[in-house]
Amino acid sequence: MKVSKDGKKFEVLATGFRAPNGIGVNPWTGQITTCDNEGSWMPACPVNWIKPGGFYGVEDTAHKQPIPPFNPPMLWLSHNGWDNSGGGQIWVDSDKWGPFKGELFHCSYGECALYLVMKQDLGNQMQGGAVRLPVKFTSSAMRPKFNPVDGQLYVAGLQGWQTKAVKLAGLDRVRYTGKAVASVRDLKVDKRGVHLTFTQPVDAKEAADAQNYSVEMWNYKRSSDYGSPEVSVKTPGKNSHDKLEVTAANVSPDGNTVTLTIPELEPAMQVQLKYSLKTKSGTELNQTIQSTVHAIP
Repeated sequence: MKVSKDGKKFEVLATGFRAPNGIGVNPWTGQITTCDNEGSWMPACPVNWIKPGGFYGVEDTAHKQPIPPFNPPMLWLSHNGWDNSGGGQIWVDSDKWGPFKGELFHCSYGECALYLVMKQDLGNQMQGGAVRLPVKFTSSAMRPKFNPVDGQLYVAGLQGWQTKAVKLAGLDRVRYTGKAVASVRDLKVDKRGVHLTFTQPVDAKEAADAQNYSVEMWNYKRSSDYGSPEVSVKTPGKNSHDKLEVTAANVSPDGNTVTLTIPELEPAMQVQLKYSLKTKSGTELNQTIQSTVHAIP
């Protein structure tokens, strides 16, 4: 819901949420993001890119009859080690955060984790992927905020329902040290393949070896049941993942982008990509990405 500063105007911006613990607001455009947590009508944890008037899945909170069309999230995250209960989101508006200035981060209350969200605009729908940053929190990760004084990220959290938090509460600073960051920073999908862009050049020989990548995909079932099994895209109704072969990996001339050829890739609620690479300078680069592919433009 949106309320004017003077309290005189009120509007319902979007409906269909279960328990969206924290939102994000783009400081430049005003774009709103939310998460939600797994449960009835929420087969997994979503990261939503909010459209005015949108319906985001939970029929009990649609506040409309008949139930409006479902606006799928930008990204689903599996409850198996990724997110069962989201926290807030934050846009990097600090000049002291190196390669991630202007990017979106998502916090997980359940997994006590911080994710870089990589976005792809399809025109009428956003899709994207997420990669976990290698940081540990005192408690859960819920309320992120960049401090305008020191330019660093502060995250507040607490311990409660279904979280891996080990302490009752915590306030943590995540500081960019200024050293070279070794991570994926962008993900795009099109007919040519999956394009991974990194913060620094990768080792060309390692990155061009298709055996260094593994990919699988699956779907979820939206229903009034709590959560969902992970079901096959190719064989609907079968509780399994579909393993996909990477047949080629092509490295860009500058070494920053790798394009993976995955012939069997198709739209799926969850596509998981793992890789074991090295940067050109020799730093190990072992990461896992979870993404949602609504369409392959």
